[in-house]
Amino acid sequence: MSRLGKHYSMKRQAAITRLVISVVVILIVSMSVLSALAIFSLPNNGTVAVSKSTVVISSSGSTNSLKFTNQSVVGETSCVISGQPGGMFLGIFSDSDLKPVEGAQVTATNIPAYCDNSPATSKMTTNFTTAGIVWIELPSENNAGYSFSVRYSNNNFNFNASLSPVSITCAALFVPSGRTSVVSQFADICPFNQIGLVTSTVSSTTTANNASFSTFQSDALANITIPGFPGDIGIDANAGKIYVSDLFANKLTVLNSSSNTILDSIALPTTSFSEIAIDQQRDIVYVPVIGCTNLSNVSNSCSSVNASTAQLRGIVEINGSTDKIFGKIPIFTNQIAFNSVTGLLYGITFSNLLIIDPRSSALIANISLGAEHVGLALDTLTNMVYVDTCQMSLACGNAQLLMINGTTHEIQSNVSLSFFDAINFPLAVDSKTDTIYVLGELPTNLTLYAINGTSGQIEYSSKIGSSCSGAGGGSMVLDAQSQKLYAAFARQSFFLMIDTATGQPVKMITGGNGDQDVAFNPLSNLIYLTPEPQGNNGSLIALPGFSIMKNTTGVVNNQLLQTGMCLP
Repeated sequence: MSRLGKHYSMKRQAAITRLVISVVVILIVSMSVLSALAIFSLPNNGTVAVSKSTVVISSSGSTNSLKFTNQSVVGETSCVISGQPGGMFLGIFSDSDLKPVEGAQVTATNIPAYCDNSPATSKMTTNFTTAGIVWIELPSENNAGYSFSVRYSNNNFNFNASLSPVSITCAALFVPSGRTSVVSQFADICPFNQIGLVTSTVSSTTTANNASFSTFQSDALANITIPGFPGDIGIDANAGKIYVSDLFANKLTVLNSSSNTILDSIALPTTSFSEIAIDQQRDIVYVPVIGCTNLSNVSNSCSSVNASTAQLRGIVEINGSTDKIFGKIPIFTNQIAFNSVTGLLYGITFSNLLIIDPRSSALIANISLGAEHVGLALDTLTNMVYVDTCQMSLACGNAQLLMINGTTHEIQSNVSLSFFDAINFPLAVDSKTDTIYVLGELPTNLTLYAINGTSGQIEYSSKIGSSCSGAGGGSMVLDAQSQKLYAAFARQSFFLMIDTATGQPVKMITGGNGDQDVAFNPLSNLIYLTPEPQGNNGSLIALPGFSIMKNTTGVVNNQLLQTGMCLP
């Protein structure tokens, strides 16, 4: 497939690279991961009361923000959280001029963080009327999020916002369209001007302003409830099974991909880290575990500085036929991939690539990457390994794509990706066309690059949307049959299907508050997503792949691709 001549001129927040969602691991992981997870501790006898307050906001002078005093905890409930949210900010803006509106009647209800099925704080409803203030700060301590109900100009709007540890959350509602943007970022406060909210016109091959857009509700073939907080997805297409990790519990949920039913729940020795690798020929599932338990009030809790992580971490081996654990490779890695041709496992530990023989649990090679890794992908046809790296500071500096020979275990060449401010989506590799796809943020645009896997030559760059639309990062996977990339956004309310020939979105599915992971089953042509949970239960959504989708004409809402929130 020729991509010559298809060049298009080109930030997930500039403070961090790929963050589908991070897990706190005390004494193990880097500060970028430590800043992404809260650990809760709560007595079992906690009681909760609901209180209500009514506030009318008035603006004076050039006031740009208003802060509510922190809510009090009622009853005996208490909670100690390591890595509290940095703040909850609400802004309501006009679609026409992006200025804050006056007279919007708001009902804001906090969603308490939960521990052992008990809330960490009291539930409180706050009513107020906006008065042209840009950002309104609400209490965030011990909360998991907020539910907002807004009435403005005889129209009602409802949406939720999830909080993130050590990050401020900026929730914006635009009226009268009702579109929303909820983004967590490492900053002191949301931007006081609107430059960080929307801008920069980006051309697209498919645009519609008055069309009926596809939604998860209309397009989903199945929506399976999974208790807890579903995270990463692993698919054993030959065995007809789907494995889903939990970011806040020591378990792996097993589902039947045909009936879309839960088959089993596997108890892991500690909490899983990220990624699930599967050897479909030997029917073995590999799950890296962090070495401590991401629960409070248990032995070896990750919240304890005395957690015994070193001996317990490693890669758990599960028999795919019985779904029973039969072993553990005693090598710590926080990202893994399996080469089905050579039978080798590849793992990443911050700035090193580990090559492992799972049959003997032997470490074959340990390759220094010279910088912190971002993504890992394999080309089983050419036996090449691709890793993109960054010199991490406040942004992804001096980014590179390393091309590693899978036979000699040596870095063969590298491609400079220094034009990226952040690479916050995983790599995708197409063995048929020998192409690597890199999606990340430039200063003004979320941009997709196609790179030749042999020469390292950039074949094209394509603007997807404004850099703000990529804030929060996400997941990406290739559908080689239809030559489409499926991109799920962790902090945006849409999912994209991107044509690899042009690098442009051809279909958008809207809804939800972001997705933790996306996976594709090439045998059934189904896409699987783990959306951001609401309450105590999450879910696994099944969507038809592009080749079997009934409506592939696709409509892309370019307005959504220009929204989002960036660092000020």
